[in-house]
Amino acid sequence: MDIQVREGDWLVGKDLKSCYLNEEGVIVFGITRDDGSYVGVPRSATEIYPVDILILYSCSQVLKDLDKRGADIAGDWSHDKVVDEPSQYMVQQDRQESEHKRKLQAEKQNK
Repeated sequence: MDIQVREGDWLVGKDLKSCYLNEEGVIVFGITRDDGSYVGVPRSATEIYPVDILILYSCSQVLKDLDKRGADIAGDWSHDKVVDEPSQYMVQQDRQESEHKRKLQAEKQNK
């Protein structure tokens, strides 16, 4: 999903590292800048500016919530809540990963 960053968004003026988007289950594939340039697989120090278009991957509800998040205390609270209380999607993903690891370990022991 692409998200158009606007003045007053929670992401504006932050670098990717300080956003902790990975802890929300969000992967940043790239950023299209207002001058048309493209930053593919941006690094953690890459700053986000108004008018940037972020190319993101995650659960659609997580991305919709991120797109609505403002640069205020409510935006910070929303981020903290998502990080502190993983979504059902993230819980399910963790459960699947644990089950997969358990199966691989069992197969390894049976060889």
